[in-house]
Amino acid sequence: MPTSLYGAQFNLNYQYLRTTLYSEYDVMDQDAIIASALDIIADECTLKNDMGEVVQIRSSNEDIQKILYNLFYDVLNIEFNGWMWVRQMCKYGDFFLKLEIAEKFGVYNVIPYTAYHIERIEGANPNNPAEVKFK
Repeated sequence: MPTSLYGAQFNLNYQYLRTTLYSEYDVMDQDAIIASALDIIADECTLKNDMGEVVQIRSSNEDIQKILYNLFYDVLNIEFNGWMWVRQMCKYGDFFLKLEIAEKFGVYNVIPYTAYHIERIEGANPNNPAEVKFK
């Protein structure tokens, strides 16, 4: 059974490796072929359907459908932001959004975070060793 010291050391090594890999991904993105491939993937993932929507929202509950439509199209602005979010997710392998939430209004804003500024924390909870948090 690994000790907490082992887990802490592994986490430090992992954080260093993540940052190093992200730097390499940035360099790779300067290659014309790789950049074009990422652009094509983002294009294909954010194509509009025959109704002119990037995300089609269907629900038997009309209220849920309206709320989700408001979230994706008015708050997240998926038609404008989706392309870059998909491209970044494909480039780095992960992507992080912080949702700003007000109790009475729900989600009112979204803030994208670069992968460089997020730290993955594993093994910090002795009651749940499989728990993963992002900070």
